Amino acid sequence: GFDLAERVTPWVSAVVYTPEAPNSPNGSGRFPAVAFAVGWNSWVERYDATLRQLASHGFIVIAPTVADRRARPLFSFTPLSKHLTASLAWLVRENSRRNSERFFEKVDIEKLGLLGHSSGAGAAVRAAVDAKVRTFGAQVDGSVARESDGIRGWDADTDTAHAFVSVGIRAVAGLGAFLDSSGLDLASLAHMRGVALFQLAGRLDSHVAPRAVADIAAAAVHAAPRAVGVLR
Repeated sequence: GFDLAERVTPWVSAVVYTPEAPNSPNGSGRFPAVAFAVGWNSWVERYDATLRQLASHGFIVIAPTVADRRARPLFSFTPLSKHLTASLAWLVRENSRRNSERFFEKVDIEKLGLLGHSSGAGAAVRAAVDAKVRTFGAQVDGSVARESDGIRGWDADTDTAHAFVSVGIRAVAGLGAFLDSSGLDLASLAHMRGVALFQLAGRLDSHVAPRAVADIAAAAVHAAPRAVGVLR
């Protein structure tokens, strides 16, 4: 099941979907979180069924609306990439804020992900790479196993929250040729070690055929063989 979508404002306008089930997948009481990016010239509500489905499987899903066609006439790629990580950082902060009724100690900050469709998927992978190479003013000490304890109880500043996002990102997935639309040099994917990268192809997609997606994935493997693998 899923809870009703809630419109919030982290540093950007966003829509949040939360799991309805009281128990988290791993029994810890915390749920993994995913930031979702819409495709070119689209809007969040268009993906309502998909985002509700994700939430029903135990994910907190947050979708920034900076690229929403209904709010802006043009797709805002660069702001969307930044707002994806800002949205995850907001969830990290809410997880530590004791008066956050919905999210206090409910977010598994060690299991964060990014998901997008078409150009939004390009924004997702760019956000992940930028998060991994970003120089933070705040230092995150200790192992991943200790981070959730270290973050508890502090009043997180922006740099610290983003630092935890950088460490917590575990997977990026996108439908379409998102490596091309990200604008990244394929060699930059070497920064994604430890992150599962899934490029999905729609079998009936006439705009970006599965063969084209496979070619792009093969080029990524060639550019960063120690960071990227292909499952068929």
